[in-house]
Amino acid sequence: MAFEDGLLWLLAVDTADNPSTPTWSTLPQQRGVTLTPSHTDADGTTKDSLGWEDSRSVRRALAVDAAGLWTDNDPALEFLLDTKFFGALATDIDEPVGVRLTTAIGDTYIGQTTLEEFPIEAPEGELVSWSATFKFRGVPTVTRV
Repeated sequence: MAFEDGLLWLLAVDTADNPSTPTWSTLPQQRGVTLTPSHTDADGTTKDSLGWEDSRSVRRALAVDAAGLWTDNDPALEFLLDTKFFGALATDIDEPVGVRLTTAIGDTYIGQTTLEEFPIEAPEGELVSWSATFKFRGVPTVTRV
């Protein structure tokens, strides 16, 4: 069985103005990436269930989280902060963010997402860090090597 080190799992965002010709900018100084598939159940419990809950999966979702150290003048971080938060406040906050997650062996997950959170932590006496949570909009394109 081959095990994988998370070192080479990298998340990039599309900083291009046109999503049909992406410009992938890897988020800098990444410390970790988490890919989270999930599903939503609908309650199917009836009296025939004899008091036991019953449910059916009705929706699937995929989210990706990443965290790293802040790097000044980084195009990916500036894009997320300036374009997707501050720039979007005056126009369209529902603008999707293109993301590409690449695994160590080269598999990719590419799709349009919603940037749900983008905290930047700057504690006294420690390095400034960032984290980001992206939720895929629809089915991502998955390419296996």
